[in-house]
Amino acid sequence: MDETPPAATPVEPCPIPARRDRRADAPSPDGFSRADLVAAGTVLGVCCIGFLLITLLPLLATPALIPTLLRARQQARLAACQSNLHAIGRAMQLYMNDYNGQAPPDLETLVKGQYVMGRALKCPSADTARDCDYFYYCRGRSWELPRPDETIVACDFAGNHRRGRSVLYADGHIRWWREAEFAAEVYKPQNVAFAVQLKMAGDSVTPPMPDVPD
Repeated sequence: MDETPPAATPVEPCPIPARRDRRADAPSPDGFSRADLVAAGTVLGVCCIGFLLITLLPLLATPALIPTLLRARQQARLAACQSNLHAIGRAMQLYMNDYNGQAPPDLETLVKGQYVMGRALKCPSADTARDCDYFYYCRGRSWELPRPDETIVACDFAGNHRRGRSVLYADGHIRWWREAEFAAEVYKPQNVAFAVQLKMAGDSVTPPMPDVPD
């Protein structure tokens, strides 16, 4: 019996995978080209470096800024202190207008009479437990004060500020004196009574040394 071999089943050729395009502008499976990914990485790196610089530069610059910041804070406190003395001077004038020119016996009287706020008696630079950070001494009536523009009626206690103090005069103006200058000012004839009372209050002011001729 003649057996005919079965016909061979045709075998389909195995598909050859397409060669991957490795060009820079070839799209990735996610749809981004290699150039896009490189550009995104570069931008991310720059952003990270910028963030680090923004974070670290203030920390690196802080030690150099400390003296400037301290001076600015001292100036702000000095301005607030002199504002307090200016308010005290205005309150004194209002009090003397109400009491026929009579000076107030103390600064607390001005607070009780609501001529000035209590916080005006506290120097922002003073680190003490005192109720009032300013020394005050004024006796008599306003027209009895000799040379009001040279007569001291209130001042900082020693130690409120470094190297000096603010001073209130009877005419209402305020001056800043260094300690040596203040000692010379407070021991002038019209201010001797003020100097004596200030010394009795425990202040460290001392009379200036007399000039010794060569």
